[in-house]
Amino acid sequence: MMMKSNCLIASTSVLLLAFVLLSPTIVMAQVSPWSLFQQLCSIGRLATGPQCTGLFQGQNQQPQIPTGQNPLTQQQLQQLQQQPFSSTTIPTTGPVQTVPTILSPVIANAGPNQVVSRGAIVTLDGTGSTGSVSTLNGVQSTVTITQYLWQQTSGPTLTLGLTGANTARPTFTAPTNATSLVFSLSVQDSTGLISNPATVSISVQ
Repeated sequence: MMMKSNCLIASTSVLLLAFVLLSPTIVMAQVSPWSLFQQLCSIGRLATGPQCTGLFQGQNQQPQIPTGQNPLTQQQLQQLQQQPFSSTTIPTTGPVQTVPTILSPVIANAGPNQVVSRGAIVTLDGTGSTGSVSTLNGVQSTVTITQYLWQQTSGPTLTLGLTGANTARPTFTAPTNATSLVFSLSVQDSTGLISNPATVSISVQ
């Protein structure tokens, strides 16, 4: 107990002596009590005291800065504050269309009328036929012709018949006498739609 009292008296004496020595500096620099305590801890016997030890440990600890996080500068902060607020509009989804809407039907085209010589090889032309045009969920598409059907609807029956009646360009041999022949064409596209018949006249002279 006596030893602790002696240490306390000695510490107080050192503090008073240091205060007297540093008084001019304190008055001129207007040092705060906390700054004075820091100066006193760096000299004399108080340097090993628990208060000064705690002070030194606090000074040696460096602040932990989280990695990957850079604080915004004042200029960046002002720029963010000046930016107008904008909201994002989420588009609404309408009903899904499962059946296409037909914009144009399948159309048969039997080609132009022809004038041919007797006994000549005649070729009919249905390549001008077009498939239907439809739209499905906003996407427009034109399908292709998959089947052709030619039939003779007028005139004398052809001796050799019509060759390639299920193709786009069938052929036949014209009769040996002057006459008129009529053929019809119906087509079907890849969607299964069938056209109205189209006709073509062949005049044999």
